[in-house]
Amino acid sequence: NPHLADALDAGGRAITVLDGTVVVMRRGLDPIPVADLADIPLTLAGASRANVANALAATAAALGAGASIRAVRAGLSSFTPDAEHNSGRLNLYGVGAVTVLLDMAHNEASLASLLQVADALRAPGGVLAAVVSTPGDRSDEAVHAMGAVAGARADRMVVAGKRHYLRGREPGELEALWRAGAAEAGVTAVPTAGDEVAALGSLLEPALPDGSVVAVCALEQRAELAALIRARGGHELSPAEVAVRVAAARGAPGVVAPGPR
Repeated sequence: NPHLADALDAGGRAITVLDGTVVVMRRGLDPIPVADLADIPLTLAGASRANVANALAATAAALGAGASIRAVRAGLSSFTPDAEHNSGRLNLYGVGAVTVLLDMAHNEASLASLLQVADALRAPGGVLAAVVSTPGDRSDEAVHAMGAVAGARADRMVVAGKRHYLRGREPGELEALWRAGAAEAGVTAVPTAGDEVAALGSLLEPALPDGSVVAVCALEQRAELAALIRARGGHELSPAEVAVRVAAARGAPGVVAPGPR
């Protein structure tokens, strides 16, 4: 990134990732390690590009405000994207060897980011499935574009109906826009479901191949979705379990996607 060189040439400090580690750089000095991406839960072991960028920005801001490297490391390592502390933001669950992501993706950028993370977690032989939906106050053009994004990135997709977020839309109107967008990406067979829970259930049954990932735009029913996952024997993944799945997706030697517990 040329901006890093510009900052260093001006006598400033640069924060970047070298070999999987967040580091602080200054011209003429060795990089100072802050934390490995595998030890920063928010990045999902580096699988979330958006949150890697957020971690770099947070590191730069904290150091600029006078925090120590030790304090920054403690902050990065202790903030987790789980349902208790960061509900609706890349909450990860395991159902056997299938990974489920619950996220409040509700525009083009957030949906693209969600699907990027899902793809980074997909192990060889797995599929990328998506439960998509959005509030009714998004423009026709935006929903159509999101349908095209999902159609291009996901192997399977289901459009979930809305109960409380129609915001002036007629029932079925949003689903038609999603399908039209997916058709633009060449996907013409797009099933719909009554709500988010029904949509996720339809993707989990019959069972997906091991290593598959289901990305869910979880807007209305996060608690109900988590309950469905647990009813199927699933659980929320710890940072260590996430790191194992990311390694399996990257084909790390000797690492396999976890099976049923």
